[in-house]
Amino acid sequence: MQAIQQKHLVPSQDNYQKATMAPVAMEKTGIIADSHGHVQKLADAIAFLKKQNCRRIYHLGDICDSTSPQTADACTAIMRDNKIMAVKGNNDHALTLGDSGRTGDPVSTITVNYLRNLPLLLKDRTLLFTHSLPFIEELGLSAMIGQMTPKNIVRFFTDYPTSILFRGHSHSPEIIRPENHNFPCIPLVPGQKFDLNLTAPSVFTCGALTDGHCLILESDYNLACLCF
Repeated sequence: MQAIQQKHLVPSQDNYQKATMAPVAMEKTGIIADSHGHVQKLADAIAFLKKQNCRRIYHLGDICDSTSPQTADACTAIMRDNKIMAVKGNNDHALTLGDSGRTGDPVSTITVNYLRNLPLLLKDRTLLFTHSLPFIEELGLSAMIGQMTPKNIVRFFTDYPTSILFRGHSHSPEIIRPENHNFPCIPLVPGQKFDLNLTAPSVFTCGALTDGHCLILESDYNLACLCF
């Protein structure tokens, strides 16, 4: 994808330098997104990440799929049983609307309540986790489907000059980071590694679990892009 240039809205490089300070060590963390109601793939991904000794796992939303409500109960049970941390995706939200959870509906009340109570954004130190955009106060539920347009890319790096955003929604894994007033969008390839101590600020799109994509963040802030 072609680099995005926005010379007049870019925060100063001095702000970026603050992000290179080494953060406090965290637990080894797995990151997945967009399982879209695929029960076995969700279970397999979690098992894979646990085998890699991930102590914490984040799901970036669209755990379920609005076109496959019959799998929602199984997917959310896996999430709850494995204590997966998650944010709400637009498909998850869709399953909480209308008659969902009522007698005869394939989605149980337990699942509806679980999905309804998912947050739109999670934070851990300088790391942000969301389904698409982190501008929750302004956009509300629309943040789940907002696109990483040139305007939103610039806004993120302006509002969060020392943060790293992990997002789903788009099923193509990529990284966006500032380079001399440009914001190149670079596809991620399985096997790539990044030192987040040197990479902030940046935006990582995880890629879809349905395609086997996942990320693993080591305790020293080295990030690996993998397929399971």
